[in-house]
Amino acid sequence: MRLDFTIINKVDGMSIYAKKILVNIYNSFSDDLFLFYKNFKDGDIINRVKYVKVDNILQHRLSLGIFDKEFYYSPTHHGPIFNRNKILTVHDITPLILKDKSFKQYIYYKYFLGTSIQYTKKIITVSEYTKQKLLDNYSLKGREKDILVIHNATDIDEIDELEVSDLPKKYLFCPGVHSEYKNYKRVIQAFEKLDNTDLNLVITTNSNEVKNYCKNYDFVKVLFGLEYGQIKYLYLNSSGLIYPSLIEGFGFPALEAARLQVPIITTKGSSMEEFLQESAAIYIDPYSVKDISLAIKNLLNNDLNEMINIAYQNTIELTWEKNAKQVIKIIKDNCE
Repeated sequence: MRLDFTIINKVDGMSIYAKKILVNIYNSFSDDLFLFYKNFKDGDIINRVKYVKVDNILQHRLSLGIFDKEFYYSPTHHGPIFNRNKILTVHDITPLILKDKSFKQYIYYKYFLGTSIQYTKKIITVSEYTKQKLLDNYSLKGREKDILVIHNATDIDEIDELEVSDLPKKYLFCPGVHSEYKNYKRVIQAFEKLDNTDLNLVITTNSNEVKNYCKNYDFVKVLFGLEYGQIKYLYLNSSGLIYPSLIEGFGFPALEAARLQVPIITTKGSSMEEFLQESAAIYIDPYSVKDISLAIKNLLNNDLNEMINIAYQNTIELTWEKNAKQVIKIIKDNCE
């Protein structure tokens, strides 16, 4: 079996997903696994995997599609483009929908992924929201049954906290703000409308553009390069999560906050509302600064224990064990 884990050492939702799936695939199949990677550091703990280093990723995937007919699984949208004997997991298609986000990514999603999914046996995706986006944007008419939704999971409640120093005493947490569609500018504008409050905003990002924009606001603290245990610490010491993203394939932060029993402000009608469900968060119109500001006041001034408990109960069954069992069943049912 060929496995594509070229992104495994990034610190983001897809990489967390990939690592969890890899361990469970390793424990569920007795045959040799060929793992394609670009940067990989966990080889010493997975000794049955045959590692194949990839330097030119796109060239590699094109050649595999032409010459390699063995079954291929990728926990992301990356994989051999013309190989028909494969399963991909598509987490979102944001670069295709937001064309100005990245021209290179737009081209990849429109043409390379657009071609690849036509040769894909099954497509696993992480929300009904993303499934619908796939159907709306690619030629998949009649293949609805081949797109299988398995919600993501988290084990953030089980990991150890790592302290973060020099935090504001009172803040809302807005993680993973790497692009403008995360809507951080409207959040900042909403903060400016708050009266007589000592509330701050803590943002995590890998974007210098975000960092430079936030320098203009003394109530915003921007953090770079944190470990997962530090992210947990930021959730638990916050007054709540604010995550009004304009588009989101799944929305890990909303799930993580729910599991840690932290109150949530997030986007109405989004993939987050899909798995959190009704009455589990303060849902807002992400395009309305006024709505965001009112939601912040609601969070600060009301008892939200019932809402917090609903969010926790609605997401408690989203575990990596359950997720992996579903993924592995799909692989076993379709691999040749």
